[in-house]
Amino acid sequence: MARQSPPLYRQLYHMYLDRVCSGDLVKGAILPPITDIAQKYGIAVNTVRAAFDLLQRDGYVRPIKKKGTVVLRDELPQEAVRPFLLERREAYIGVCHMLETLAPDMLAFGAGYCGERELNELRRYVDGLDMNQPPRDLYVLWRHFYRSLLAPANNERFFHLVVTGNRFVRFPLVLSGDQNGFLEQGRRHMRRHMHHMLDCVEKGDFHQLKEMIRAGYERGRQQIEEYLKTLGAPEINTSPKQFLWMLDRSTHRLYSSIANDLLQKIVVGFYPAGSFIPSQTVLLEEYGASLSSVRGALTCLSDMGVVQYESGKGYRVMGDARPEGTRGDSQGLSLSSFLEIAQMMIVTFPAVLESVFDNLDGSEAAFFHERDNRLAGRPEGQFYSPLHLLINLLIRRIPDVVTQDIYRQLEMEFVYGCHYPKYYREAYPAEMAVSSNRIRQAVDCLERNDREGLTHHLLQALLQTVELAKQAEKWGYVAKEMPFPGQ
Repeated sequence: MARQSPPLYRQLYHMYLDRVCSGDLVKGAILPPITDIAQKYGIAVNTVRAAFDLLQRDGYVRPIKKKGTVVLRDELPQEAVRPFLLERREAYIGVCHMLETLAPDMLAFGAGYCGERELNELRRYVDGLDMNQPPRDLYVLWRHFYRSLLAPANNERFFHLVVTGNRFVRFPLVLSGDQNGFLEQGRRHMRRHMHHMLDCVEKGDFHQLKEMIRAGYERGRQQIEEYLKTLGAPEINTSPKQFLWMLDRSTHRLYSSIANDLLQKIVVGFYPAGSFIPSQTVLLEEYGASLSSVRGALTCLSDMGVVQYESGKGYRVMGDARPEGTRGDSQGLSLSSFLEIAQMMIVTFPAVLESVFDNLDGSEAAFFHERDNRLAGRPEGQFYSPLHLLINLLIRRIPDVVTQDIYRQLEMEFVYGCHYPKYYREAYPAEMAVSSNRIRQAVDCLERNDREGLTHHLLQALLQTVELAKQAEKWGYVAKEMPFPGQ
């Protein structure tokens, strides 16, 4: 069946419905003002108003004068549960796969920087847990436990991805667990399981810790898959991406995400210097966005000096995709945000590559060499990075659509944020050459199917990027303190 793409107001409606069902928005909670939501997501006020009208029509919210829009109920009527779950089936399974792949490494990395004081606090927390709570409320206790393990990494993206991902799959997990005692069993063993994980942290056995976390997510995914199979087939085969608004950090407006995507295509040579960006009509269809969002993206690129409008022709791609002076401005990422992205990629990429290797078909290295030979000889001032070309190639081979989508966003922000501004190339030509050579060594490993070599060279290139980025302090950019592997 063909995948259908609902309009933005319905996607927003589904997002708030998911938050109600996951327990994120409880009865009596007040939703943000419509104008704030429109500004947060970069969409029209009328789009938000249409979504709220649907929520009000279905009895989930009610506007109250001088108070705001109040949540009236925090559960679905029984007749609505089955279609609700089936419509999100692919998204639930996709998010479970994503958590199974990424969360163990993020949690183990953060736990590796827990000191004695943090561990003692966690043990006191675990010992004081109230095991008499309803089983479905125990997820809140796990959420706090995981947040505490993640805290030393000092990365808000870790918090957001793990906590929000867990929240998203909570509803089907509770329903499936209620039916076969899965939740009751989890309640009996939860305190012992948490202490076992803390024992692993104390002993420095992070491999065992990751395996325990991964096994837990695997059991949850299998539980959800088995339950959803009992509900039959959905009437509409929808894409997981349509229900993943909550996994977007929402730090960028919609037009900015489109600008990120176009910028990435410029950087890797998909739109070379001198070519024209597709028409606004084509971009409307490709991104499923409003005309104002597409125009905002093109204006953003134009303000950066990446493209220039030519009357009667459209937007022409200029020479340098990341001109000097744009880093750190209102359109770019801060250095700390860039380091969060880099930390997440370095910590999780080994696990992602494990899922990628089985999907390689042998054409990747040849494609890289062909594109590398063509782009490496671009005239001075035209941006090209072998690192981005290789990462982009590997991301395309990630089998899980949710993990792939998250990594595409990370890569877009990585390029957009601060990868090799002009002064880097002028100040560190030797380091730049070393980084490029590392990537070409990684591709040689890819040709030989040397998985360890590919992972090693790629991670070293990413770590070198981090070290160069920190040199930006010399230009007045200050990074927050964050740990990185091997440091």
